[in-house]
Amino acid sequence: NLTAGQTLNLTETIASATNAFVLGFFIPRGSPSQGRYLGIWYYDVPQTVVWVANRESPIPANDSGAVLLLPNNGSLSILDGNGRKVWSVGDLPGSGSDAFAELQDSGNLVITQSNRANRVWESFRYPTDTFLPNMQFIVNTRTSESVLWRSWKSPVDPAPGPFSLGLDRYGQQLYLWNGSVPIWRSGPLRGRTFTGISNMSDFSIFGFNPMQVGDEYSISLAPNFTALTRFALEYTGEIKEYEWSSSNKSWNQAWLQFTTPCDFYDRCGDFSVCYQDRPEECECLTGFKRSSGGCVRQRPIGCVDKNSSGADAGWNSGNFEPLLRMKPPDHGTLNQSIVGQEGCQQWCLSNCSCTAYAYAQGMGCLVWNEKLVDLQQFMGVDDGISLYIRL
Repeated sequence: NLTAGQTLNLTETIASATNAFVLGFFIPRGSPSQGRYLGIWYYDVPQTVVWVANRESPIPANDSGAVLLLPNNGSLSILDGNGRKVWSVGDLPGSGSDAFAELQDSGNLVITQSNRANRVWESFRYPTDTFLPNMQFIVNTRTSESVLWRSWKSPVDPAPGPFSLGLDRYGQQLYLWNGSVPIWRSGPLRGRTFTGISNMSDFSIFGFNPMQVGDEYSISLAPNFTALTRFALEYTGEIKEYEWSSSNKSWNQAWLQFTTPCDFYDRCGDFSVCYQDRPEECECLTGFKRSSGGCVRQRPIGCVDKNSSGADAGWNSGNFEPLLRMKPPDHGTLNQSIVGQEGCQQWCLSNCSCTAYAYAQGMGCLVWNEKLVDLQQFMGVDDGISLYIRL
């Protein structure tokens, strides 16, 4: 721990209460520049860094006088050998001489004030490339501000790479972006598992916990996950789950988000389904034909836009094609006020823009308007949801 006015030099470290994690300066293995970074790593696995502070401002190899300083106002900073500020947590609310920085056994570096009663900053709100148990994916649905994980630039360079991971603006599902382009998504939560990830039954024992506090939505790992489980956003853009093997003294890969070409975002285009087990990977939905960018409807379906009272009269027929084991298409709208599958179907029938619907316990009624994108059918009998396409 650090109290107000204390420093940590390049050779010193701070351990959490039960020696789960360590805070200190490190040099990435194989780094050509030999620059130093402030980071957090496992006490028993020092080569696995889970958080980096000064990602874009390494301490030069020839600077032996740099320190980490906790000033009275709590604005934790890295100063180079000449006393210049290299990195800091920024301006914090409050003031006084009782600032306190603590590395917790969760791997979270926390700064408090007012006799530790007021938490003013924590590293879990500013993650790097690693998602740990007790971390949260967070988004403010009013401002669209979100907590994002960013990959390293390379295996030896902790600078932010092109890949980022976080919740969508509605707090419903995770997206992986390459720059600003989505390349993968999890699908919305159903209960404690994501509907757009195959083999999620493996996670059902633990699962993910959604929460809402005001405008802030969050999703966290259930607390049953062990401290030596981590999810890493690799510099290649892959998301991997690792579990530590105490017998082998190594990390075992337990999960990978890209297992087939169909896992890549919008593999087949509009109104086209990606199949893992068919000779033709991409096939148009029933009633659609191949076109540039996917598929288009072969003939328009009649829908009375307005009835005599001015409300949508809906589609003039009630036919839907059920598709099983489906990853829900992107851009669905969750309507929590609709009860039951029949109510969900009736809502879709009464709205001319509705092209599909899905209803599942633990999720509710999802409806889609206009085009359907990122369609995929899974192989596992317990994967995905039943999706009803408007014919």
